[in-house]
Amino acid sequence: MPFAASRLRRSSGCELHAGVSAAKIRKCWLPLVSKFARSHFWSFVWYALVVLVVIGSLLPADSPVMKSVDSLPVGDKVQHFTAYAALAFLPTLRERPAKLGIQLAFAAVLGVLLEFGQLYSPGRSFDVYDMLADGLGILAGFVVGLPFRFTFKSKTSEHP
Repeated sequence: MPFAASRLRRSSGCELHAGVSAAKIRKCWLPLVSKFARSHFWSFVWYALVVLVVIGSLLPADSPVMKSVDSLPVGDKVQHFTAYAALAFLPTLRERPAKLGIQLAFAAVLGVLLEFGQLYSPGRSFDVYDMLADGLGILAGFVVGLPFRFTFKSKTSEHP
């Protein structure tokens, strides 16, 4: 971010000083702020999804939230598959390969650990097939996100 800001200032004559016009601020600094906000927005969404998956996986079965989730017209395995597909899809769109690999591995480990954690949550049980649904969801989210990865990346890389 600091490198991009200094490069933009040098290339377009943008400098921040007293008396700078609003038009110049919009032209020079707004693209940087909006790019920063876009990249952090999706990171925030991913972390929020991780928190929701953890909470949803460890809540007792008789909690109001879990009763509502259980009343949905989809099965438990579909819920696992969908949640972990989303955990894989979002970083596949934006992250560099090294960070993407770390996030996908984190999601897989998270699925296994949370399944073991359900042994200690009242009314919940350990199920190997839930871990399989998690893993298949991660794979599906990654595969579905790949074609969009290059399109999404090329649109955001046009800005300084």
